[in-house]
Amino acid sequence: MTNSRRAASEALQRWESSRAFADSIVEKVIRASLDGADADLAVEIFYGSIRWKARLDFVMDQSTFKIKEMGVRCLLRTGLYQLLFLDRVPEYAAVNETVALAPSNRTSLVNAFLRSFIRERENWRKRIESCRTEKPEVFYSQPGWLIRKWERVFGKNRTRQLLEWNNTIPGVFVRTNTLKSSPGQLQAALKAHEPKASSHPLMFEIGSPQGLFSGEAFRQGWFYAQDPSTLRSVELLDPQPGESILDPCSAPGGKTTYIAQRMQCQGRIVASDLDSGRLRLVEENKKRLGCQTIEMTRLDVLAKSSETFDRTLLDVPCSNSGVLRRRVDLRWRIRNEDIASLADEQFQLCLRFSRRLKPGGTLVYSTCSLEAEENENVVERVCAALPLLRLEATWKSFPPETGMDGAFAAKFKLKKSK
Repeated sequence: MTNSRRAASEALQRWESSRAFADSIVEKVIRASLDGADADLAVEIFYGSIRWKARLDFVMDQSTFKIKEMGVRCLLRTGLYQLLFLDRVPEYAAVNETVALAPSNRTSLVNAFLRSFIRERENWRKRIESCRTEKPEVFYSQPGWLIRKWERVFGKNRTRQLLEWNNTIPGVFVRTNTLKSSPGQLQAALKAHEPKASSHPLMFEIGSPQGLFSGEAFRQGWFYAQDPSTLRSVELLDPQPGESILDPCSAPGGKTTYIAQRMQCQGRIVASDLDSGRLRLVEENKKRLGCQTIEMTRLDVLAKSSETFDRTLLDVPCSNSGVLRRRVDLRWRIRNEDIASLADEQFQLCLRFSRRLKPGGTLVYSTCSLEAEENENVVERVCAALPLLRLEATWKSFPPETGMDGAFAAKFKLKKSK
């Protein structure tokens, strides 16, 4: 399994030295060179080493060893992760194969550090446990500034529930594409993947996801994988057959194709996105799911148009603080100062796209953020700046309480001119 550990270590070093997203690195570094059980182990070690980065670094930094080189630290994170979290991996394998990957002038250091940790394992477990209340940023391996911010808003108990939620492995949920199938048909087709009914009538939680995306049901477009929380903004939008819909932040297409599904492919949907590469994902999903009413257009082309629409779904770029469980690397990318600038951008997007509504039209603003600055505060700013835009409803998901990803949505209606 040395290849798995090498790939995980190389992927972790690339993640540390770049701004690339972890899921992109998995595809380019791990799954491009490994498959099957080797790839699965590498992915497990890579994501686990990122999720528990603060706890792993605590052990390194509080040890008697002086470990500064980024490459060696990444390698030791992967070794420590196996020793702390992967009971099925024998100690000797975790140590020997990690040492084998070390630079020749650091093999003694890596070997001595890992064996020292094994000897002191119980003492380290106690020290880590003591961080639960004294240093929650270490115990839960999430940014201290964000923990303190959440405690001020949600209180300590709800924040602890959220921190624990963020460190659980997310489930795989699929939405039935009723343009091609029905919940009953899909459940039967996915029997081998152990589909379980969820709180939403169109969705199933997949118990055994291996091979899910190479099967016939996927190829035929019978389902789309997404968290149940992502459906609520579309349901607030309530698109009707025959209407014109604008989705300017559409990639990768989960909400866009659900709009088409609810419209029974009758009407017109204009989908755009700032990232043309991600817009291609919308095109791929449109074809697979049979959503032919979706029209793709570049954002710069859309900006030159003066066309107005019956309804607009504005699923804005955000901090993603509601999906840190699902996107484990974002906890280390998000910065406090980014939230204010994102909120300003979100407000400007609301102003810009509210002009594209027909009189009496509907705009739904949505995020996957938990932060009031990006949610309620933006809504308040919009209401103050645009008196003709009336707030009709809001919805919010707090993950430990809803069992879904964190999300927010607000529905506005443009008053008809007299």
